[in-house]
Amino acid sequence: MKKSYCVIIAFLLLNVVACTSSDKPKQESSSDSVENVSQKKIETPCTIVFHNVELSDSILNANNTGNLYKTELYCQWMPKSENEQFPVLCDSVNSWICQLFCDSLYALKDEIPTLAKRFSDANVKKMKENLADDVFYFEPDVVLDEPLSQEYKVSRLYENDTLVTMSFSNYEYMYGAHGSYVYVGATFNKKTGHRYDSDLFDKYDKQKQEELIKNGLKQYFEVSSDEELFDLLTLDDNKIPFPSNLYVTDKGIVASYQVYEIGCYAMGMPSFLIPFE
Repeated sequence: MKKSYCVIIAFLLLNVVACTSSDKPKQESSSDSVENVSQKKIETPCTIVFHNVELSDSILNANNTGNLYKTELYCQWMPKSENEQFPVLCDSVNSWICQLFCDSLYALKDEIPTLAKRFSDANVKKMKENLADDVFYFEPDVVLDEPLSQEYKVSRLYENDTLVTMSFSNYEYMYGAHGSYVYVGATFNKKTGHRYDSDLFDKYDKQKQEELIKNGLKQYFEVSSDEELFDLLTLDDNKIPFPSNLYVTDKGIVASYQVYEIGCYAMGMPSFLIPFE
């Protein structure tokens, strides 16, 4: 069966776009540095207005008695008409969502529900084509113990007076012993729309960054020595890569890796918290 899963490609592109895109909002001034804004706890109800999109679809067997495939999508997005105080933030957050849904350019005339529906419909269409390659799946009495599935969720994770953190999760089961999953957090400055990334570590020199990463992973894997840590990881020359994802929560900065990025599937998604000082 063909494997053409748009969301995985989107994430590979997204990591590049987040760091190199020339149309990203400019860095905020020093007065709005992440060290300052990340610790400003919001004292009033969240000020950003979000709307929800919920979609689901499925493909049944020939006599409609069992699911062959199911997809679910839940997304929180920012309608510009109800967030007039955050015009740049709206564009930044919604553009990020569009990239998740394989739309590289954010078209203001197409609101997120339209793009989400287009994305979901495209997944179902592609899956029907894939299943059609194997007539077994359309036999009348075919029932799968676990249907093939794709699940997507975009939601607000954290907000304070100066920033908002969104989260994206994706789970897919396409045969095999287990499914695959992705989790990403994205923190945006509410004033400038800037998406924080590696700059969350800018206040640390390279040596300190490496120390934080190594100690954080030791805590995640519950080991105490470098030797124990490197025995667990699947790395070349014991060089730990910079975390692929950094984002802010109410407790501090979270650094995380995707499944298979530095270890085997059973190790999950290694992550650690750097508390606010």
